[in-house]
Amino acid sequence: SLSMAVGLLLIPHNFAALSRLAVRSSPLVSMATETSSCDYLVVGAGASGMSFVDTLLLHAPEPVSVTLLDKREQPGGHWNDAYDYVTLHQPARNYGVESTALEAFTQHPEKLASRDEILDYYRSLLSRWGEAGHRVSFVGGAAYDFGSASYVDASGSRVGVDASKVVDARYTENDLPLLVPPKFSVGDGVDLIPPNQLPARGAGEGRRYCVLGGGKTGQDAVLFLRQTLGVPLDRIAWVVPHLPWITARDPPSPLRQNTCIEFIASALEAHAAAGSPPSALSSSAFLQSAFAKLEEEGKVYRLLPGETPTKFMDATLNR
Repeated sequence: SLSMAVGLLLIPHNFAALSRLAVRSSPLVSMATETSSCDYLVVGAGASGMSFVDTLLLHAPEPVSVTLLDKREQPGGHWNDAYDYVTLHQPARNYGVESTALEAFTQHPEKLASRDEILDYYRSLLSRWGEAGHRVSFVGGAAYDFGSASYVDASGSRVGVDASKVVDARYTENDLPLLVPPKFSVGDGVDLIPPNQLPARGAGEGRRYCVLGGGKTGQDAVLFLRQTLGVPLDRIAWVVPHLPWITARDPPSPLRQNTCIEFIASALEAHAAAGSPPSALSSSAFLQSAFAKLEEEGKVYRLLPGETPTKFMDATLNR
């Protein structure tokens, strides 16, 4: 349990453990009132599912038909449930699908796409795919049952799907406090809320806050309290289980932020320069050597000087 002298307790979301796509063969359809067929059935229309479909359509040697299902009414995954003040931490050029640049949909001078811009981007992809002649059917508000190879749509009707391949794109789905209850109790007088409710609550005279989590959402919550609501530092407690490396949004000119591939290259260069044995490639020291190199270049930094971070969620902040 948690009992603290705070008025608001904010819980940022956690990420599911797995980060991969599962491709399955479709079982026999049963118990359905109607049946549809397609080459690929993709369950989940978030970043992973939309990227998979886009790349599939770009590179398939022959035309394919795709049915894209999601429990939400529109594509975009967790962005549909995100808090109002969220923006993409990384540059827009590092996010999105292969065929269409996200930058064209952003207004922020640093290309930090907002929730609404990202949702508009994903909606537009459905139209663009259709205009290009691809056969993609999106079904929102649908719950898929892998056992019966069927889904229940928003009207309550069960529809069977005869698909050559079933792609489960939900393995990077977020556990949002907006949707998932906390796994702990709180003391009397503590108002437990997700970050989504913070704008409506306001600063509150004399109210104290405790933010749980040091990832992107926790950082967003702290910055919103400080920069938007003007809450003094002495009224904010921040519980950070693991110190994170922070990507610098404003690295020294003419440097820029690294892509994932460039980060791995930095790790390999630092590894070679240190004369480390091959076995070190599977150790945390291999990655830490890359972060140390990027820190020297001003591309990443620590929350607490002198303390070595042990997590990296690609949170990107101004210094």
